[in-house]
Amino acid sequence: FFIMSHYADPHSGYQRHREAPRYGGFTADLYDEEIFYTDLHLGRLFDGLKERGLMDETIVILTADHGEGLDREKDHGHIYHGQHLYDNLIHVPLIAWVPGFEGRRVDEPVATIDIVPTLLDLTGTVHRAPLSGVSLVPWIEGRSDLNHPPVISQKFQPKRKAKIAMIQWPHKVIWNIPLNTWELYDLSEDPKELANLYGEVDDELMRRLQLTLKAWRATVGERTSQLSF
Repeated sequence: FFIMSHYADPHSGYQRHREAPRYGGFTADLYDEEIFYTDLHLGRLFDGLKERGLMDETIVILTADHGEGLDREKDHGHIYHGQHLYDNLIHVPLIAWVPGFEGRRVDEPVATIDIVPTLLDLTGTVHRAPLSGVSLVPWIEGRSDLNHPPVISQKFQPKRKAKIAMIQWPHKVIWNIPLNTWELYDLSEDPKELANLYGEVDDELMRRLQLTLKAWRATVGERTSQLSF
């Protein structure tokens, strides 16, 4: 069987739930209550799988579509989501429960677009469709000799604010397409993206990152931009 279970909480506008404790009255507190509520119901799903003897033979992928801005001053001048491509909005959980494999943490950024090829690989499903992502099975197996392709995020609506971000660890570039302006961050040293290094680093590094992102946009990006919403 294949089941996709979509939990709409936590999401703005935030709601209180009888089952969740009260953490306080601020936006971040309401968000935490929504997380608690979602976690509670995820637990019900997993308990149901265990009770039916299915947990040891079922692959579970837990992820999200975006993060949230909870403090305007700390989160790049915005609350909620959809306004930019900083990590507080695009760095989301990706947790895989795969029976037969040991638990481990992958430090290198991967992409949610990798989920479909990973599931197809894990289940031995033969397919002919072209896929943009890569299978994460080698990372699940614990191989350390791999480099993930650059991770791309796009923001196209409204078009006058179109942006593309690329992470090629540890560097991240953000390209404001209409203005043709660039930002560069070292996520290993600056995970909150507070220090824009554009113009302060080796020109060759910046040129290589720009060429990689522009090449992606000219090929894959032209196809996927038609699907953006």
